[in-house]
Amino acid sequence: MATKAASSRQHTARPVRGGQRWFVWLGGLVCGALITMAGPAMLLLGILLLPALLLLAVEIATDRPLARASLLLGLASAVRPVLLFTAMAGAGYLSVLPVASAGQIALSWSLQGLGWLACELFPLIGQTWVHINTARRLAELARLEDRWRASWDIETVRQAATKAE
Repeated sequence: MATKAASSRQHTARPVRGGQRWFVWLGGLVCGALITMAGPAMLLLGILLLPALLLLAVEIATDRPLARASLLLGLASAVRPVLLFTAMAGAGYLSVLPVASAGQIALSWSLQGLGWLACELFPLIGQTWVHINTARRLAELARLEDRWRASWDIETVRQAATKAE
């Protein structure tokens, strides 16, 4: 009984109806053409965005904030090389080499590293700021309390307990 229920829950692919086969075939043809034409550009972006893509693959968090920040800065640094590449009319895979210079790759990778570092450090900096402000405010409130107690001659519970003993 359990195997029959489990097998009925399995998802089976729907066969494509006769009228829709041309649409699937055309979609595959268009995707193949885009991959073929955009190959050198994807190689360029793959080189420039390698750290962010690796971070995207290994990050555990569901919303992937570290990878998003790294991708944002990586894409921002990849605008100029991609524009240069498109100005060269995407002559092929060898046209990626002059555009992806070592300096440009170093800039892109270091910006992605800074994006990762900022996402790691900002929560720590924020927590430290909150703790410092909380300690400062508590010390200020303690001084105010002592000043008011002295001006009104109010004994604290602890002072009253020590006098009673």
